[in-house]
Amino acid sequence: MANPMKVKRMQTRLFSASSDEVRKEAALSFLVLGPILQKPKMEQRGQALLYETKGSGCDLFIAATILAELGDKKRSVDLLERAATKGSPAAGMQLGAHFLEKHDFKAAMKWYRKSADLGNPIAAHKLAALYDFEAPGKRDLASAVSACFSFC
Repeated sequence: MANPMKVKRMQTRLFSASSDEVRKEAALSFLVLGPILQKPKMEQRGQALLYETKGSGCDLFIAATILAELGDKKRSVDLLERAATKGSPAAGMQLGAHFLEKHDFKAAMKWYRKSADLGNPIAAHKLAALYDFEAPGKRDLASAVSACFSFC
């Protein structure tokens, strides 16, 4: 059963996206993931495998999200890396959050940068925050301002 908070986060991501590519990916993910996450777990695994075999960045992101919901974090991160490499801004955003949670600031900055470069303004904001506040001993105000205003 889908967690109402996760559905709300997906809706927020959909409506806060600014670039057309980010908005398109968020809308597709939201429309596809909602019904899948309400199916039995075995069916969810089958759907994840189906989307993984399609191989586009958005499809890999969908597969990774399903696997994360099922608790398969390692496989989910692998798929997110493949998706981000293929140009999925949402995957780069998720990877940034994953590595930030693990206090791996260098990796978090790498993936937030990749997502921001693909047009994700939320990733740009998170990257700016990392440059300014988060990364211990690495405070870089010029980079923070540059990352924050890269969409102006």
